[in-house]
Amino acid sequence: MNGRSLRRKRKGPNTYRLRWDDVAYQPGELRVVAYQHGKYWAESRVRTAGPVARVSLLPERDSVALAGSDLLYVTLVLSDRTGEPVPRARNQVHFDVSGPGEIVATDNGDPTDHTPFRFHDRNAFNGFCQVIVRAKASAQLGQTIVVMARVAGLPLARAEIRTANPSP
Repeated sequence: MNGRSLRRKRKGPNTYRLRWDDVAYQPGELRVVAYQHGKYWAESRVRTAGPVARVSLLPERDSVALAGSDLLYVTLVLSDRTGEPVPRARNQVHFDVSGPGEIVATDNGDPTDHTPFRFHDRNAFNGFCQVIVRAKASAQLGQTIVVMARVAGLPLARAEIRTANPSP
């Protein structure tokens, strides 16, 4: 924790996971190192996030098939100034599309959110949400669909998606 070891632990024969119950929360970085047969095997890090400062749109790919036969998922991430996702962010997001595309649905994974999928406004859940888009029936090959996300007080996020031929 923040460069200080919290000691190694070994799993016993009936142990599913290891826990450090006596560790008090501190902001900063928590780094976990795993060993297998006494040798370094893997590691993971997590950092404390600051306030939301960035909105990013991450399309699952850079093109969508023509004629509405394909759906493309775009993930929105709310992150701090260093790019760390903000896990408790619930900011309201407004999605919009320009060009030959349309929004099919939005969602955030929150089982308590009953906002209809067709709405273009959605609260983030744990710093994330998604918009699902498709090409309009009138779209032509090689056109650009621009997906936009607006969050109050933050710069507009944009992602460009090209229209493509459907896969065989």
